[in-house]
Parts: sequence; structure tokens; C-alpha cells
Amino acid sequence: MICYEYVYAQDVELYPKKYNTIPEINSPSTLKDGREVIISVFSTGEYSILPVTQEKGGIYSCLYDLNGKGEQTWIDAPDFPSLGKTGLHSEEELNKKTMITGRTLEVINFISKPERFSHSGFIAEDEEIISVLKGDNIIVGNMGMTHAGMAKPLFHVWNALQGNCLKRDDTITILYNEIRVL
Repeated sequence: MICYEYVYAQDVELYPKKYNTIPEINSPSTLKDGREVIISVFSTGEYSILPVTQEKGGIYSCLYDLNGKGEQTWIDAPDFPSLGKTGLHSEEELNKKTMITGRTLEVINFISKPERFSHSGFIAEDEEIISVLKGDNIIVGNMGMTHAGMAKPLFHVWNALQGNCLKRDDTITILYNEIRVL
């Protein structure tokens, strides 16, 4: 099981500060001021603590060079009330769906296939969005997770990239729950 929330009470210096030894902090951690951080390992063997907090903000807001972080903590509770309450879809709700975000399932199924709105598509030619949501929901539930919990590590890496903390020529990996990833 992935654990993300460790509240770290001590003040630490964040990137671009580099440490010669691995900082004595869990990765990921939540600092006492609420910021989420992860540890980066550089090609030089040095380490840094990267700010990666999930945010609720505008797509073009904030201190980042690209296009902002956006609504990372938003869950589509209007379309999926159970997902909003529990972090998992209700199969009963999914079975009754005819529209998602104001689009019919037929439209979503069409535009999500390969060679439509993207080259490889978001679902296979023989799939439909509801079956994909059901399948994903089973996997997430069987892992004892929620959809937001599964997404959080991805947002952490994305936020490190958005903050220009991870650069290909410098960072070789990050530490996440004592595992080296990237």
C-alpha cells in the first residue's frame, strides 16, 4: 500500500539546495506548513527536496513556467457522487450514466478511440468508457486505494516537472516510498 502523508515537523531547505547525503525525511512527506515534498537524486550523487504540493488553482496560474498546475484536487462529484464521497465509483451509478461532463456516452466513446482526438486514443477500439471506468474501479478497490490516492504520485512527479525541479540532464531518479522511480 502506498503511504503519502508523513508530517515532518522540522524546517528543511528545498530545491535548489543540494545535500551530499540523503535527507532524513520520508519521500513523500508533508511539511509542517502543509507543503508536500519528495526527494530527488541527481547524477552527481547529491539529493534535493522538491516541492510537489497538489493544488487547486487555475490552469494558467502560479509560479510555474509551463501552464500551471490546475485543479489537481478536483473530483467530478456532480457526475459521480459516490466517487466524490468515497473515492471509488458506484457500479450502480455507472450503469445509469448517459452523459459525463455534459457529453453523451456515444460522443465520449467516439472521440476517445484511436485516430480520433489523439493518435493512440484513450480507450481501445473495442472498449467503451463505462467498461473502462468499471475495470479501473475494480483494480483500485482491490488495491485498497482510491482514485485520488492513485493519482497523487503522478501529480507529485508532474508538479516537480512544472516547477522545473526535474531536468533530464541532472536528475536521475526520485525516491517515492523508499523506491527509486523514473
